Amino acid sequence: MIKHTPAPWHMEIRDGKPVIFDSRGLPLGMTTFGKADGHEVTAEESWGNGQVMTVAPELLGLLVEILPILEADLEVADCDQVRDELEDLIPRIQQVIAKAEGRA
Repeated sequence: MIKHTPAPWHMEIRDGKPVIFDSRGLPLGMTTFGKADGHEVTAEESWGNGQVMTVAPELLGLLVEILPILEADLEVADCDQVRDELEDLIPRIQQVIAKAEGRA
């Protein structure tokens, strides 16, 4: 499993660019805007990208926490629709967790 800097992360504007910091105030990275490979990333899109990045550790933690609950629910689901939805959702959550942990 890949270890990442613990949450919470936050974002601030430094030198006109969104910079992501860890809970100790150490910089983790910067989102950029401008043109790259024919695609223009606006300042608004760059800020949005940074917002998603800052909550990534918390989202991963929630997925890891909810996965066993959903797996247990699947075992006792008595409604075909709920069962079908869980059978679709659980492998997708497992895949996202594996990607985040460097296993996929």
